[in-house]
Amino acid sequence: MDFILILFTCILECIIFDTFFKEIMHRKYANIFYNFCVYCTSIMSICFINSFNNSKMNLVANVLIYFLISILLFEGNLKERVFYYIIFYTVFAGIEIIFEFGLYWMVGERYNWFAQTQLFKFTIICLEKLSTFIVLLIPSIKVSK
Repeated sequence: MDFILILFTCILECIIFDTFFKEIMHRKYANIFYNFCVYCTSIMSICFINSFNNSKMNLVANVLIYFLISILLFEGNLKERVFYYIIFYTVFAGIEIIFEFGLYWMVGERYNWFAQTQLFKFTIICLEKLSTFIVLLIPSIKVSK
């Protein structure tokens, strides 16, 4: 069940990433197969890295993989790409940190992510990703206009 949660998380993250950057920047290639292959490769890479349960390695790898995806799929100058990427990752990581602090504050010292039930993890992941999607969608629509 943990692998399914990791896969679900990676797919949601890629959808959020694609939606945010698609609203702001133009795609390099119109080939749907190329885009699909890049996203599938990134999902497999992130799932593989997440399976180690090493948060430091996960953090560094996610930063690098998502930046590589932005280079492979979207066009624009480097300064513009880095600026939008910093916005994306700050919101992306910030919401997860806020949720973790909130859970720790509500549950207390007994809080341990790995000891939680699968349903609780699934609910928290869905709330985190929905919040991230909403927070990133609003500015991306404003910037694209």
